[in-house]
Amino acid sequence: MKRRRRPLRALAAFGALLVVALAAPNTVFAAPAGFFGVGGWSYPTSTEAASLSAAGLGLVRGAIGWGDIQPTPDPSSRNWSYPDQLADEAAQDNFNVVFDLNGCAVWACGTVDAPPTGAELTAYEDFVSAAVARYAPTSAFWDGQPEIPTITWQVWNEVNAGVSWPNPTPAAYATFLSAIYQTIKSADPSATVIMSGLDPLPTLASGMTLTSFLQGLYEQPGFTASTDAIAINAYAPDAAASVNALDQARDVALENNDAVMPTWVTEMGWATAGPPSAFTITPDQQNANLEQA
Repeated sequence: MKRRRRPLRALAAFGALLVVALAAPNTVFAAPAGFFGVGGWSYPTSTEAASLSAAGLGLVRGAIGWGDIQPTPDPSSRNWSYPDQLADEAAQDNFNVVFDLNGCAVWACGTVDAPPTGAELTAYEDFVSAAVARYAPTSAFWDGQPEIPTITWQVWNEVNAGVSWPNPTPAAYATFLSAIYQTIKSADPSATVIMSGLDPLPTLASGMTLTSFLQGLYEQPGFTASTDAIAINAYAPDAAASVNALDQARDVALENNDAVMPTWVTEMGWATAGPPSAFTITPDQQNANLEQA
């Protein structure tokens, strides 16, 4: 009999999900005791997934874009082969998955960096429903697998930053989050659904700070019923500042009499290559920061 892998919260220490973005996905570090995860805009290859699993991988977080899967308005154009590969690897290599529902289809919104509204939202909800049903634990997709990974759904990415959701407002996102939450739960009542990871350091003038945006969400009726966790993309110059972002989010929750909502870290990390920035450090510093965080 197939059994479902235990939920992510049971794997994560202190109720927080740690997804670490590694600069080099083919480099495997010793896993910390208990649990670790990786994330990126591309999925690990089968070889990478097997190597990471052997090192103690608990989770992979990857984007699942509407336009990437469905290149035309016709639902029959949907090609699930890429997320299918990740889901299959998760079952084979014993890790769980967070699918980040990130971005509109260009044919619907004119750009990926815009939230769907009106008729486009209806079409997007149909796509989300199909995705969730495909990877639900009762789906025939898992036939022949000895164990079913937990699939968690995250609704958008860094919504407060002003990049993938121009001129964001808590009210608009809360309405969208509620609609997608209900869509997901209708397709799989057992699914875990989490809000967009909030960016502690938005750089665009149109962005909103983590605390202002989260406070605005708490002011929206029904917000706490539309997410199973607060999510933070805890990028910061050092480990202490990264953890401070979680403190700030927790303070906002407590100020709104919410002591029970879990907090998940859905991105964090430091680069060891690429353009120099406040987040570019040596591999030794990266290792120390991850351990300290």
